[in-house]
Amino acid sequence: MFYLLFALSVIILTLAAYFAARSGLKKSLLLPLFSLLFLLIAFGLYKGFDRTHRSGSENTKETTPSTLKYSEDKTFSWDREAFDNLTVGDPNSGSGGMTYDDIVAAYGEPSTAFESTTDNTTTRFISYQTAIDNENVSVSLRFVNQSDGSWLLSYKFAENLK
Repeated sequence: MFYLLFALSVIILTLAAYFAARSGLKKSLLLPLFSLLFLLIAFGLYKGFDRTHRSGSENTKETTPSTLKYSEDKTFSWDREAFDNLTVGDPNSGSGGMTYDDIVAAYGEPSTAFESTTDNTTTRFISYQTAIDNENVSVSLRFVNQSDGSWLLSYKFAENLK
């Protein structure tokens, strides 16, 4: 965008100088000054856009999980076999999945947890996180609340789990 505005400003400046010289109006600086003003405005708009765009992308980078460093959790007891043995139920209802209580009993309280309700369905998202050999390791699970108050596993994801 800036380059387009810059090129347009240069063309206007060049044309203004050409016609001013051709018509003998050597003292008339109105068109060249106008095009210079247009160039400065274009540069200011570009810098404002660039700063806004950069700050937005920097904020995104700060919250991207791959840039976060987890602290080492000595109680982290997950391994690939334990993760693979989790029974995941229906993605929408959790039906047939393991219970939240069974997983917490086996692996302890999660590092993070939050709940969300959409269309009268409440889901609980939990995560177990640690750092092993300077590498982030996590297990993320989603549960769906049942009419009896229990929570059934409907999704699982692991990062760098061995």
